[in-house]
Amino acid sequence: MLVLSGYLFGQAGFVKGYVISLKGDTEFVEVKVNPKKTLEQYQKLTYKTANGLQKMVKPEKIKGYGFDNNHFIVDKYEGEDLFYKVLSSGALNLYQLQYEYMKMNEAAVQEDFFYKKAGSTHYEQLKPKKYKKQLKEVMAANADLAKKAEIVEEFNAAKLIELFEEYNTWDKNK
Repeated sequence: MLVLSGYLFGQAGFVKGYVISLKGDTEFVEVKVNPKKTLEQYQKLTYKTANGLQKMVKPEKIKGYGFDNNHFIVDKYEGEDLFYKVLSSGALNLYQLQYEYMKMNEAAVQEDFFYKKAGSTHYEQLKPKKYKKQLKEVMAANADLAKKAEIVEEFNAAKLIELFEEYNTWDKNK
């Protein structure tokens, strides 16, 4: 029974979500989610409309989408429209991007993190070897948090989200 339930929950299924059209209209839909293939969330979207019609769209056809606590916006990366996952939003926005690349003749998945200040159109990539310096500079308005950013030992989504959320909460309350 336990194995069967694990199998069923690991499969692709539809969950309640939304799609933002190119005109800015929000449509409530059911988004197809496959937890085993998260890369697909950054490349295409399959969803069912309220009348049961199933659609598959690429990033250039919509402005964004979301489901559960996952939100994606469309923007360019190296000239191509892709879905950026919104990890934190506020005065400083944090995004995650996944894409496929070839490594020794095999497909591999790359995960990159980007940030931009609210109102800006320029994304800045957080580089694994320079992220402490980058975070210190971008969070300089909060001296305590800038110091905290300098001592973050791990470069991963959880740590970055924690820092950005703390900064955005501080900015909102100042």
